[in-house]
This record gives sequence, structure tokens and C-alpha cells, in this order.
Amino acid sequence: MNMTVNDVRPGWPGMGRWLVSVLFALLVMAVTMSIGIVIGRLTQQQVALASARSTPVASAVISHAPRRALPTKPVPKPQAPLGMVLLNQDRAAAGLMPLAESPGLDLVAQQRAEQMAATGFGHYLPGHSLMAEVELLRAAGMAYTWHGENIFWGSGMSIADTLSAADAWWMGSPEHRANIQGSHYRQVGIGIFVSDGKTYVVEDFTD
Repeated sequence: MNMTVNDVRPGWPGMGRWLVSVLFALLVMAVTMSIGIVIGRLTQQQVALASARSTPVASAVISHAPRRALPTKPVPKPQAPLGMVLLNQDRAAAGLMPLAESPGLDLVAQQRAEQMAATGFGHYLPGHSLMAEVELLRAAGMAYTWHGENIFWGSGMSIADTLSAADAWWMGSPEHRANIQGSHYRQVGIGIFVSDGKTYVVEDFTD
């Protein structure tokens, strides 16, 4: 009896198609893995870049945070000698004798600094035609022939830096420098007052 046996092994054409399918599948897997690695690396770089950029922004926010308002109070007198040192250095540079610090003028200058914090910056009180310094000198019964006054306010600085800034500004102004280096003056008082974040500095001179 004759029997026909079917050969179930794939021939070369079938084998070729099978190999192509396998190779294509492997290629797709390799490409997919490569894309995943690239995306992963890009994501890490983006995160690192975002972190680097966020750091200065956070610092800027902190550095621009509102300053706590300074208390309203007279500054302790140990700060005032710096004003005397700067003033007498300026006089020495011009070949002039140092000025003496006057307790009476210290009080006048302190009152003037507090007045400006309350009523505004200037040499006159609102509605007054006489200099506020002169009003206080007369009220204190202080005798004088010559008088002068330098005033300044600053913010965002220490007391020492404010005093240095005031002295530098005054020395750059002919009118204020004339007070500091006035040969007819013999004594001076210095007042410092802090209010609402502003530091007021006053120098009052007499002969």
C-alpha cells in the first residue's frame, strides 16, 4: 500500500519569513530600550537643570523678604562716639582743632532726630518760621553766636554704616561740609533715632 507523508518542516521560503519576523521583533525591542534610556537621561538632566534654576530663585525670594521693622527708640549713646570720630577726622584733615561733645547739644540733637521721625524730615517744624534747632537752643537757655545743623536719614543699614554714609554725604555737600569744618564752631551734639526702619542722624553745632 502506497502512503503519502506530508513534510511539516518549513522550507527555505518559510524559514526566511520566520527569521525576518524574529529579527524585526528583536530590532523593535532594541530601539524601544534605547529610546527608554535616552528619555531617562533627558529626564534626569531636566530635573538637575530645574533644581539648579530653582536655587537662585529661592535665594532671591529669601533675600527680598520684607525686613522686620526696627523698633522706635533712641540709639544708645555708645554709638554716638563714632559720629564724633568721623567728624573730628574731617576737621583734622582740614588742619582744624577737634570739636568738643556737648551734653546740652547732644540733647538738642536727640530731640531733633525724634522730631523728624514724628513730623517729617527738615530743619523746620510744620507751620514754624524759626529753625527747630534754634527753638530748642532758646528753650534750653543755651547761649551762642554761631549755630548750624546737619541732618540725614537712611534705611537698610546698620547704625555704624548709616553714620558713615551720613558723614560721606555731608562732606560731599559744600553747605554741610562748612558746618563740619567751620572754624568758628567749638562744640557739637549728635542725635540718632530709629523709627519705622529709618535711622535719623543729627549734628548740631555752636560756638
